[in-house]
Formats: sequence, C-alpha cells, structure tokens
Amino acid sequence: MTVEAGSSIAPRVGWKGLRGLRIDCLGDCGPFSRLGDSIGYRLSYRGCDYLIDCGVPIFHKIGAEGVNRIRGILVTHSHDDHRRWLTDLALFRHYVPGGEGRPALVAIEDVLAECERTSRAALERTLTADSKSVIETAYGTYFDARPFGPRARFRIVRLPGTPPGATTSWKIVDRQDQPVPPSRAKAILNPRDERNPPRMLFRDPGTGLWVDPDLFYSFEESEYYEPDERPFVDPESGLTLRAVNGTSWHGLYSSSVLVETESERVFFSSDTVFDPDLWRQLATERKAQKLPEDGEAFATAACLVADINDLIEKTWSETRAERATRILAESPVVLHDVAARSSVVHTNYASIARGRWRNLVLVHSPDRFVSRHPLGRVAPSLRVVGPDLYEQVGERLYTLSADVYVRDDERLYVGFASTSGAFEIVDENGLLDIAPARSGRKPLGTVDLYRVLSGGYYPLGGGEPRDFRLRPDGNVEEVRWCATGSEGRLAQDRRPALEPVLSLADL
Repeated sequence: MTVEAGSSIAPRVGWKGLRGLRIDCLGDCGPFSRLGDSIGYRLSYRGCDYLIDCGVPIFHKIGAEGVNRIRGILVTHSHDDHRRWLTDLALFRHYVPGGEGRPALVAIEDVLAECERTSRAALERTLTADSKSVIETAYGTYFDARPFGPRARFRIVRLPGTPPGATTSWKIVDRQDQPVPPSRAKAILNPRDERNPPRMLFRDPGTGLWVDPDLFYSFEESEYYEPDERPFVDPESGLTLRAVNGTSWHGLYSSSVLVETESERVFFSSDTVFDPDLWRQLATERKAQKLPEDGEAFATAACLVADINDLIEKTWSETRAERATRILAESPVVLHDVAARSSVVHTNYASIARGRWRNLVLVHSPDRFVSRHPLGRVAPSLRVVGPDLYEQVGERLYTLSADVYVRDDERLYVGFASTSGAFEIVDENGLLDIAPARSGRKPLGTVDLYRVLSGGYYPLGGGEPRDFRLRPDGNVEEVRWCATGSEGRLAQDRRPALEPVLSLADL
C-alpha cells in the first residue's frame, strides 16, 4: 500500500548520502535463547529508518534518539520474540517528545488484527498529566496501521449478539458482505475449544478440493486473493516492503518480507520451514476426507465443529510451492532463519546446507552454532549495494568471505581455511562443530580461528590459553594466562589482511 499524502509519516526531502541499504541485526537469537535478544532488524535507506520485527530490547540497542527516528515497524507474525517491545515503543513515541508522529505499523491484515487485540490492554487506558483522572485513548492514537499484502476475497464474520462457540454464529461472506454458499466455503470451529476463532474451509474452484485458503494459496493466486498486492512504499525514500507468503510455513498467520529499493532487493524469510522436498509433498499429496457420519449435514452446513485437518484434501497449491522456491532464487540477498535439527517450525541447518545461495545470512540461530554461511550475530551491520553484500564496520566495508562462522553464546568467531590451521571443522550428524586440530575425529577441513570483536578479527592460535576483550578506550586487548597469573597487550586486527575491504567513501 503506497503511503498517501497527508500521512503521519513525514517526508525527508533532499536527502543525499551513502548508496545502498543498511541492515542492522539488532537482535538475532533463536527461540528460548539464554541471551534474550530475540528478533529485530533496522533498515536504513536514504535517511529513513524502519524496523522489521521488534522483539529485541529496542531502547538498549538504539537508544531514545534511534527509537524516535523509526518511521515504521513491520511485524511478520505474533510470536512475542518478534513483537515483544511493540507497546513500549508505542508508549514512548506517544509520551516522549522528539518523535516523527505515529509510526506506521505494517503487517498482513490478520497480523494487524492480532497486534491490536493483544496490545489494547497496554495502550487504551492511562492517566491524565496530573494523575488525577483515568482516561481512555484510542488505539489509533499510537499507530498508523498499514495493511500490506493482498486482501482475501472472502472472510469469516460473526453475527452480532451471538456467542463465539455456536455454529449459528459464524458465516462466510465476500467483500460486498454477501453470504457465500456452504457448497463453496464453511467456517470450522475447533472441537477442543469452540471459543477459538474459526478457520475457513474453502472449495478450490480449479480442483474441486477442500482446502484451508490461508495456507493453500500463494498471495498471487486470484482464486482467493484480490489482484492488488498492496506494497508499503515510503513516500520519500522509495523503500518498498512487499508481503510474501510462499515460504511462510510456520503455523500461525505470518508473512515473509521482500525489501526493495531503487537498486537493492533483500528477502527476509522470518520464521519458516525451508524444505523444498516438504513443499513438493504439501503441493502434490491428496488426503482423504474424514467426513462426519451425516454427510448431508456437512454438505449443507455453513459452520460446523470439526477437526479441520480431517476435512482438508490438499495442503498447498502447486503455485505456492513454486513461488516458495522462486522467491529465494530471485533474491540476490537472503536473510533466512535457521535451527539446529529436528525443528518443527524453523529451518534445519541441513536443509539450508543443501541449497545454492549467493548472498545468504543465517539469522535466528541457536546460542551455540557453527555455519558455513555468515551469521547475523557475527556480522550485525550489513550494507547491500546492488546485488553485493558487505559487513559495515565503521567507515569500512568488508566482504563476508570466511570459511566458517561460529557463535558460542556471547563469543563470536570466524575461521579461514589453512592447511596448518590449529582448529578443525567436524561433522556432528549433519551439524558442524569446531575442535582443536588432531582431535581424533575426521575433519572436514582445518582453519585458523579468529575471535570477533567490534567487527575486527583477532587470531586465537593453538598454544597457550588466551582471550580478547574490548577495552574502554575502544582498543582490543589480548589476554594470556598461566598458573601464575596473566598479562595483556594490545591486539592487532587481522581482518584487513584476510578480507577485501572498501571505504564508505567509495560509495
């Protein structure tokens, strides 16, 4: 959806500055992390800042000035690790001077509704400035809600004054509020809790199969979605956010995000299950319906209580599976979630490792993780210039060319292949690990390992114990210790000798 004139988002005219799109991985932890950062990314383009998700402790990461610069927040889905700080940000912007009006709140329609439903308790009641009266504040005072992604042609509505758990309370209507016959669509209530919002069972006109349309169709399919894709476009910078549901296989309502500028194209998968083999199964396998004993009642019912999985005959459309594969292939830069193994709702590393990628950064990774691809935790500030990806460290841009990336809680490392390396990359049943050289396990290769601090690389070596710490003066100190004590000395950043480097002035 293009932001119209008169929006609360103020234009920033006459901006001149660096080329490309900057992405700051403010929070990049897996679910249930000990580190507590959760998920959040800041996009900076032509002087305009946006957030994709805000599960991260935002004030600690970017401060009050940074929060006041945020022009909009895109929420991919309603898990708290992706939206935990939403109401705090809204209250701060409402009460503390210095912000640029209400931030835009961008999401697909269902996620917008969930944000409103779960945030109202924190936002709608407060005190007057003298603390003498309780006042109610409209939810719209805090956010400029901006639905993006196409609208569904059909929706479930509840009849006024009816209980949520009654089958006579719900019906399917089109966008003109005209009832849809039960031969075409039905509302299905959860038998384990009939107060849950119903899901829609829809007969696909092409195949005649019953499907859950929110899961079955790609946003591009006109059988269920209107043709207007409704991108969100910043009126001044031209930064464009497009909703993609092809890869978003996560259970609850969610979307992936395609970020486009004049020259850049970056895809954020958000939480999803990347598995092309699974996608093909979802798009090709037909399941037999387990109809209620009274088949005629099913045929005529506009709403019924049943397990919707007993009634769905196909999970995905072939178009959705094709789109899921194509969007990843078409995007020069991809930020993709990753898990270790046996994850139900995130992407296992083994699945990612089989893919062919140009510029892939893995995010949402576990606290202890080793990867052949760059990790957002290890490279927290990225700059995308055209199809090229760099890590930005101060005034320098580095290519991300290490052979292995390692996070071990707060400690971060990179490894570069070396025949005389002091460390080995080893396989642990499909996952990677780092071990001292000659560990007795069959190595996949040997590397020189470097500690990462403030974007610099500092060699570990394989001899006496050592570590590195960032000093208050900004320098990095190498600390060596033994049984009788320890000593420190200034360490030299080896990264400029290991990776190609550009200056920001070159942009």
